[in-house]
Amino acid sequence: MKYRPGYPKDGFTSIEEAREWVSTFVNWYNNEHYHSGIKFMTPNSRHNGETEKILENRIKVYEAARKLNPARFNKDIRNWTPPEMVALNPTDEFKDNLKII
Repeated sequence: MKYRPGYPKDGFTSIEEAREWVSTFVNWYNNEHYHSGIKFMTPNSRHNGETEKILENRIKVYEAARKLNPARFNKDIRNWTPPEMVALNPTDEFKDNLKII
C-alpha cells in the first residue's frame, strides 16, 4: 500500500483517517484495479465467476479487430487463458509449479 500514489508520506493523523484510507484502498484494489497476474481482471470479477465471460468477450474483440485491420493485427491474439493459480508473494516452490502448468 505504501507504494500506492496518495499514500500519506507523513503518516495518518488519526486511526479514523487510516481506516478510511485503507478502506478506500481495499475497494480500489479489489473492484477497480486490473491485475496482470489474472489477465487484467479485478479480483472481485475473478471471485464472482465472471472470468470466462470476460475473457471470451476479449477474444471476440481481438478477433474482430484482426478482421477489420489485418495489417495492424498480424500476429496471434494475446493468450487469454485464465491462470489456474496466482499468488501475491509467490514462493520458489509456487513458481516452480507454475512452470509445470
